Amino acid sequence: MFDDGVEYLDPEQINKFAKLLYKYQDVFAKSSDDLGCTNVKHKINTGSANPIRQQPRRQQYGKREVERA
Repeated sequence: MFDDGVEYLDPEQINKFAKLLYKYQDVFAKSSDDLGCTNVKHKINTGSANPIRQQPRRQQYGKREVERA
């Protein structure tokens, strides 16, 4: 992850980026085995309006391939 993220950074930014990654290293998955599910529940206050359910918007054709990867 570090090598992918420093391509356009200057040396000071690279140092800050490295410290940030180190500080939050427990947040990042190190392999696909680290990935899992979450039980977070969200609530959106709609005021007096009833919530609606809509289909997700279709992605642009060029971005569909990126999503599948």
